[in-house]
Amino acid sequence: VHIEGAAGLSIAGAGRSQYCVCEVVGKPDMKIQTPAVPAAENLRWDFRDSIAGFGGGDALLFSVWDQIPDGEDALLGRAVLTGDMISRHVEEDLVVG
Repeated sequence: VHIEGAAGLSIAGAGRSQYCVCEVVGKPDMKIQTPAVPAAENLRWDFRDSIAGFGGGDALLFSVWDQIPDGEDALLGRAVLTGDMISRHVEEDLVVG
């Protein structure tokens, strides 16, 4: 899995960072997480990793989070890459909503 970045996110608060969690839909224990990067309108993680047990037909859920110091992290948005898109090797931007 290659998580490049995110664009057009709403950012609030100085000193915050964002990170992305990618999990196999329906299997929340099968996931990876990017390192947190400083908040920006256009985030760049350029993160690559594999998910053990990921199989054909599985879909991936990407969740972008705002890391809040001394508080509960806030969900900024989610996007799904379907199993069909993966099998067709679709490389396109996902809309996080």
